[in-house]
Amino acid sequence: MPSRRVGNLRQSLLDFNNRAKTEVAREMVQIGKDLRKEHQDVVSDWEHKPDFAATTQFAQGSIGVDIKVKGQHKKIWRYVDEGTPPHLILPRVPGGRLKFRTGYSPRTLPIAQAHMGTGTASGAFVSAEQVNHPGTEAREFGKTIAEDYKPEFRRRIENAFRRAARR
Repeated sequence: MPSRRVGNLRQSLLDFNNRAKTEVAREMVQIGKDLRKEHQDVVSDWEHKPDFAATTQFAQGSIGVDIKVKGQHKKIWRYVDEGTPPHLILPRVPGGRLKFRTGYSPRTLPIAQAHMGTGTASGAFVSAEQVNHPGTEAREFGKTIAEDYKPEFRRRIENAFRRAARR
């Protein structure tokens, strides 16, 4: 008789494990969609928008969702999100001149403030042989979104386990 109880318990645990994996996987896909949407909202008013892809990770003892930037404008996201060091800007044509407007109003501000400016220059036109760009301060959108989403992530995964236990 005792072996039968152990067998039933073992099967119950295996069934719960399978249900939990299914529920968590389903929830992770939805979380990935939600996080992708959060990133897309940041660039919704950008002229050169990158795209984002969500991938889920199941490792021994940990789970997670990674948002990867993709598309032809992914470098722009990295420049804005991670910032740039001071750098020299030269004309494309050797011996040419750079022509640009001053008084730029960026669309984003540090830290993780989207949709703040117009993204346009309103000052006078100037011309130069080269420009010593001071660099761009990191906006840290990805890091901020991840930090803000942690409590929601934990809540949703715990609820997935609860759903698996009820079935």
